[in-house]
Amino acid sequence: FYIEPKPGGGFWEIFDDERNSVLHATVIYAERGKLLRFDGPLGLSGLAIKVVTTYGFEPVGIDSTLFKVSLRAAGEVQEGIPAIVESVWDHFIFEQFKSYIESGKHLQK
Repeated sequence: FYIEPKPGGGFWEIFDDERNSVLHATVIYAERGKLLRFDGPLGLSGLAIKVVTTYGFEPVGIDSTLFKVSLRAAGEVQEGIPAIVESVWDHFIFEQFKSYIESGKHLQK
């Protein structure tokens, strides 16, 4: 995954070394260390659905951050969509983002 944290930046998922990929969303608001908001279908590409997602970051103690995700969607929200959205976020946060943070790669320059 690759997020360009600036308005107009992309939220990309790059699948392999050949750079096969998908643009999941476009960043529409960025306040460094506090909030990141993007607009795009995420894992619902191909449906007539608009999704706005907000990442909020709040300091907790000296060395931790509370990461909050909120999502608003409108459009072709059919039966089963909430379960798909939940599985997409499990993939993004727990399979990708969590392992990235735990590896310490976010601290490398």
